[in-house]
Amino acid sequence: MDINSLASLINNQEVDIVTLQELDVNTRRSGIALDQLAELAKRTKMSYKFGKTIDYAGGDYGIGILSKYPIVKSAFYPLSSSSEQEEKRGLLVCTLDLGHERELTVATTHLASQSNASRVLQAKEVIQLAKENKIDLLTGDFNATEKEEPIQVLKQGFEFDSRFKNQFTIPTQTSTKKIDFIVKALNSAILFHRQSVYSLESLSDHNMIIADFSLE
Repeated sequence: MDINSLASLINNQEVDIVTLQELDVNTRRSGIALDQLAELAKRTKMSYKFGKTIDYAGGDYGIGILSKYPIVKSAFYPLSSSSEQEEKRGLLVCTLDLGHERELTVATTHLASQSNASRVLQAKEVIQLAKENKIDLLTGDFNATEKEEPIQVLKQGFEFDSRFKNQFTIPTQTSTKKIDFIVKALNSAILFHRQSVYSLESLSDHNMIIADFSLE
């Protein structure tokens, strides 16, 4: 990850909340002294929380949330897999203080990449955790397209806006499908005004989604 370029993009686009997957913390791959999320937080002047999913290359690997709003509560939940041999996955949940006595609960995840059975199982757990935590906004790499079963499960608790269904996210150069999403809870006060995809080229093998929304 090119920390400088990503931080510049976040700052230039004036993004208030960022969710990230495939983060390295003090790994031999990215640098033993480098905590990618902490460094991004420093350069964007944002609060952050990290959710570790696995040990990796002498450090940690997982998912994260950055916020320009104070993070008043956070929790990380391991998700199940259909096989013990699969990479561990999780759900990171953060509640943000928006001011004026309003809060927003945001979650991010990275569902299983190889097993559809695991993705379905994890999606069911996400729905249950969403109920328990009153999640307003769910984001992440779901490793499934909208027609596939894991997304159908997630639709039990979240609205997949048809306006954005053709905003493909992989591969970066010639994108042909959408497996990354920003979705709101059913009956949420969130109103999406726009979602756009941006090619990150050397920064990621996925396109980034930026959403503009307000609370009704």
